[in-house]
Amino acid sequence: MKILGPLKAHFAGSINLDLIRRHWDDCVRVLASIRRGVTSAVLLCQRLSSYAQQNPLYRALREIGRIFRTRFMLRYYDEPEWRRRINAGLDRMENFNNLARHLFFARRGENWEREFEEQLNRACSLLILANACVLWNTVHLSAMYQDLRSQGFAVLPEGFRHISPYAFEHIVPYGQYFFNLRRKQRKDAFTRARQL
Repeated sequence: MKILGPLKAHFAGSINLDLIRRHWDDCVRVLASIRRGVTSAVLLCQRLSSYAQQNPLYRALREIGRIFRTRFMLRYYDEPEWRRRINAGLDRMENFNNLARHLFFARRGENWEREFEEQLNRACSLLILANACVLWNTVHLSAMYQDLRSQGFAVLPEGFRHISPYAFEHIVPYGQYFFNLRRKQRKDAFTRARQL
């Protein structure tokens, strides 16, 4: 199939159907193993990609992936409503990423841990913190909606579609610390008096 016009820049090369045919049984076996839970897709990709150039199964799976990617791209270009839904989802994810970047201010947002488990702990902690902020925003937006309704304002739920629970301008990531110096001074004086 030859692509012409403005889409030509997005499509290049051709799919090697012969390679897929030769390794079809192996591909089905691998996909069945993933579906049954015998192996995970991540583990499989790690093993296959370690010697990807020599592995014909990897190359056959990559060609199958190109078929799915081509179908996705054609549908993306053909259906404006589907394209809008995808872009809205991408915008939501980018807003969530911006919130996470805002919260992850230490060390300029860089993960310096060497051990994978430590990196995973930091990433999971950031995810929990970001989700807590989203939950806090959602609870307070819902309370604000109920409060406006109780005061007699005609607030439509559709209006809240334009307010994001990923907002972070009101979140101070550095924290605010309040110290009662008088209490500390009294405690220090009491400690010194007991020592005398």
